[in-house]
Amino acid sequence: MHRADPVGIDGRWTKGSSVTDVTGTDGDRAGAASPQAAGAANGGIDQVLLNEHLPLGVLVIDAAGEIRHVNRRATTLTGYTRDEVLGKSIVEFVEGDDIEFLVWAYRDMLRLGSPRIAEAFHLLAAPGALPAVFHCAAGKDRTGLVAALLLGSIGVLDEHIRDDYALTQDGMIRMRAWARHAYPIMFSAMADVPSAMLAALPEAIQVVLSDVRASHGSVRGFVESIGVSAAEIDHLVERLVA
Repeated sequence: MHRADPVGIDGRWTKGSSVTDVTGTDGDRAGAASPQAAGAANGGIDQVLLNEHLPLGVLVIDAAGEIRHVNRRATTLTGYTRDEVLGKSIVEFVEGDDIEFLVWAYRDMLRLGSPRIAEAFHLLAAPGALPAVFHCAAGKDRTGLVAALLLGSIGVLDEHIRDDYALTQDGMIRMRAWARHAYPIMFSAMADVPSAMLAALPEAIQVVLSDVRASHGSVRGFVESIGVSAAEIDHLVERLVA
């Protein structure tokens, strides 16, 4: 990639916690820098409003994994200063194996992103919405979590949810093979990205499903607890279960 594309990092830092992707979030934008100011301050990144007043930490990296921006909240959460992280590779700040990394990230998404997950359910349950396609940047984390919750809420067994999630791993392998020949710049950049950001490990989604069942009795129970109505879930069952 020739430009710095904003990518949210759902990962663990050695000093901190909860630095979460908020690109595209309809949060409090009061006092946000203009896109032009953001671009001037961050090496041409003009696709995200870098809001110093957001309650969540914002971390922006480029396609090579280099940290290009970190907001004030993120420095508070992690214990690092901007000078300590800007220009560094995200690899330096990620700990643990890939499964542990993904489990931590998905738990954080459930904790901080439940309103957006509920919004996705509302959209999918709306009259005339199905069939539908939903995706995120990599198509495995936010997408995989919403898909797992959707399938679990309509009664699909965990083993089938795991198998469905694992299909993305094959897709990531095919994407890298395609990039090697069709987009070598992208392939080269991917080599510097932490492996967890390109992994879709079924063990990770199983841990999260088990967490949800332990805390809410069922996946449906969790989905209802975040604001999705029983009628909406029943509609999805009617449309999606043969």
